[in-house]
Amino acid sequence: MSELLRKHSLSDVDAVLISHLHADHCVDVLAAYTLLSAHGHSGLPVYGPAGWAGRMDAFLDVPGAMSAVFTVRELFDGLQMVFGGLAVEAFLTEHNAETYGFRAAAGSAVAAYSGDSGPCEAVERLAAKADLFLCEAGAERAGTKVHLTPEEAGEAAARGAAKRLIGPVEIAAKGRVVTVGAAT
Repeated sequence: MSELLRKHSLSDVDAVLISHLHADHCVDVLAAYTLLSAHGHSGLPVYGPAGWAGRMDAFLDVPGAMSAVFTVRELFDGLQMVFGGLAVEAFLTEHNAETYGFRAAAGSAVAAYSGDSGPCEAVERLAAKADLFLCEAGAERAGTKVHLTPEEAGEAAARGAAKRLIGPVEIAAKGRVVTVGAAT
């Protein structure tokens, strides 16, 4: 979230999507809660796996904390959301916790994010003809079922005919800006 707040405020954010409840993917919600509750803001929609708000409340030891500041929403496979001109669909992927990837479209431009996932059909559906496919690939060997290898990410992108893969092929770097759907 620190990178987001360098250029924007939380009031610029239409919604937050939590892919799964491992700390590296959800802990920033606690910082957003602290910022928003300190300034009396509420209502920001936050979408996450089943029970996400209760888990965060338990961490804070404050029952109802999340629903006091956020509009709490739970994800499910195939959930379609619209934020301004951006249509987003959630895809349940294969991991060791309930995990979602997201596919976002604005006009004809499509970007997809795998979330943490092992090889599964949902990853290929996410990649399908995406202009940009941001794919996690942290496994060192195939067959882990919780993370993809770089090779598996490349194969999923190729089978889905994604136009561009960022992850194991192109590195996502701090400050990097990628234009989606632009002529190359």
